[in-house]
Amino acid sequence: MISASKASVSCLAFLVAFAVAIPGCELAATGTTEQIVVSISSELREELGSALRSSLEPRVFTVRDEPIFDVAYLDPRDTAWTDLRLMRRILLVGRATDPQVSEALARADDLGPIHPPAILQIPNVWAKRQVVTVALLAPDSDRSAVIELLTEVGDVYLRQYQEQMEVGAAILEGGWIDHTSRRDLQFQLFLPAPFGYETPDTGVHVSSTRTTRRPRPSFGPSR
Repeated sequence: MISASKASVSCLAFLVAFAVAIPGCELAATGTTEQIVVSISSELREELGSALRSSLEPRVFTVRDEPIFDVAYLDPRDTAWTDLRLMRRILLVGRATDPQVSEALARADDLGPIHPPAILQIPNVWAKRQVVTVALLAPDSDRSAVIELLTEVGDVYLRQYQEQMEVGAAILEGGWIDHTSRRDLQFQLFLPAPFGYETPDTGVHVSSTRTTRRPRPSFGPSR
């Protein structure tokens, strides 16, 4: 998990720098799609307070309530930015005149006219296979306008996460992995049946999408 603490940000920056320093290692993005580095000024972060986390850190109940994304907040002036800009997912919160935002916009292709407030996603800004999201603020954006824009950013991240999960489920259900393993590696891979969920009342109830039912094991005397 990426923590917002300064110590963990420094540790993450060290790991990124170590990967880049490996001989022959290209500047490819590091981290996972669930890890997000948010570049936001300390002043704005303090002003937004808990609303910032509510916007960008949705939670899901699996075996317990937990966040979907690991989010680290970093002031643009922090020296760790030099290394952390290579992370796979980055969110820049600022105005067009801010150095990081203006650099990202300059590396984008065919954005056309931009009218802030706006949300932009730009690939491969500082590393390959990277997506930089820009929450572009208007010059006169107040606290409520910033929160509204970041809530939309959170919705974009959540929708993309759900789409990624649907693609993964489709690959498993279609047997693509099993077919590829048998064709290229000469072994067969047995995978569990895909699962869905429903919420008829309260809580999350997991149910198999297959219609075949097997007898349930019995533990102790029946009632």
